[in-house]
Amino acid sequence: MSPVTSTDLTERAVIFTLGEERYGVSVDRVREVQRIVAFSGAPSHSEAVIGMVNLRGAVVPVIDMRIVAGIPATEYTAETPMIICSTEDQLVALVVDQVEDVRDLPDARLKPLTKLHPLAQQVLGTCRCNHSLVYLLDVDALVAQVALCEAV
Repeated sequence: MSPVTSTDLTERAVIFTLGEERYGVSVDRVREVQRIVAFSGAPSHSEAVIGMVNLRGAVVPVIDMRIVAGIPATEYTAETPMIICSTEDQLVALVVDQVEDVRDLPDARLKPLTKLHPLAQQVLGTCRCNHSLVYLLDVDALVAQVALCEAV
């Protein structure tokens, strides 16, 4: 049996869209994908936290990823998806435009993201997948950044 090399490692990610861009979240962090449900308002200084949802007894903050990415918000419909993710210490619901599929993103192809991208501090890397770029999100860094905006 041959040893595992870095080119053998693959990140499996749930791919979703925000506007014209494609993003991914590691399947290890995704609990489930569901349609948006009614949520209550939440006291927050961050515009990205649009409310709270009760998910089987857990109170989960709902984050609009369009706002986080600096894209104008859109109206939510019954078809708007939420990706329920686990962080180091909590669950969060990420509202996105569309969920595509689960894809393999080889680690060897992940490249650092330019610091000019609005989510540069919340992205683990980027790679080509099906002829377009996919930005792999760091959910912990994303939630920390949103929380930092709340503290300001």
